[in-house]
Amino acid sequence: MVENYTVMAFCLAALLNGCALPSHRAPERVIAGIIPDPNVQSRLKVVCSERSWPEIVRQSAGVVELLGKPPGGDPTGERKLILQLIYFVARERPDETTKTVVPWLLDQLRISSGTLAQNLRPYLHSQDDQVRHAAELLALRRASQLNVLDTSLPDFETNFLLPPEGVAPLAGNPLADPPTDLTRHLFMLHPDAALREMISVYLSAESDPAARTRLLRSEAAITQHTGLLARGIVRIDDAIEPAVTDALRDCANSEIWWVRLYVAAVMHQHHELANAEHIKALLYDSHPMVRELASEIGATARQTGPIRGSR
Repeated sequence: MVENYTVMAFCLAALLNGCALPSHRAPERVIAGIIPDPNVQSRLKVVCSERSWPEIVRQSAGVVELLGKPPGGDPTGERKLILQLIYFVARERPDETTKTVVPWLLDQLRISSGTLAQNLRPYLHSQDDQVRHAAELLALRRASQLNVLDTSLPDFETNFLLPPEGVAPLAGNPLADPPTDLTRHLFMLHPDAALREMISVYLSAESDPAARTRLLRSEAAITQHTGLLARGIVRIDDAIEPAVTDALRDCANSEIWWVRLYVAAVMHQHHELANAEHIKALLYDSHPMVRELASEIGATARQTGPIRGSR
């Protein structure tokens, strides 16, 4: 009892004298090897709690200053901020404000795609769902700035779609699987360019030359048809050439999930190529993202008219 009174007296004296009591707060835990910086994390929390953009801008400048990043870029400061952003998003499980503010903050730093990819790539393949989603949030921000009219996706994909170092980029290797949300975004943005990039990364001429050649021919046939449609040379209600039909079927039956995602994205964008048989198969696909996109094709079809092969 005497001991308890002694402790209480010490605490009361400390408060009366304006002294800070010793903190017993547990240190922030390390997530996926990222050690949190308490100052940065607390500042980020303040930024994301703001609802006024002028105040968000002001507070964000303080985060950059805290890291000591000079004009022109400092790789050390950039890496530190990227990792702290991943940690913050993964730990906070953010609301919509955070999902907007954190990528916006990344924009203000003008970090190159190469630097961003180098630091994000290990976490895009993390076994921790929250860490992986946090890294994809930042990668998707950069992906959203790509031009939908581009016929290629320069620099971005070869940086972001590569598997972690030491993992062979082979189709079918789960350790090398590309980030799902990012892959979907790229296929919805530009299906043919995204497929060509995926082939260049995951289907080397040495590993499976026959599969690579067949897939490139299928993509070329489909892309030629959609190009003719865009220029009005082929009409929507014209019969589809056998080469295009065969290409769609081959892609829909592929063993590689992102090839099946590609054909779902093509049918989603070009309803005239949608085939009831393919959609039905994709609705029961083994990959959830393929199933999700296939269900969206059906929803779109109800607004635009009947699908080929449906009764």
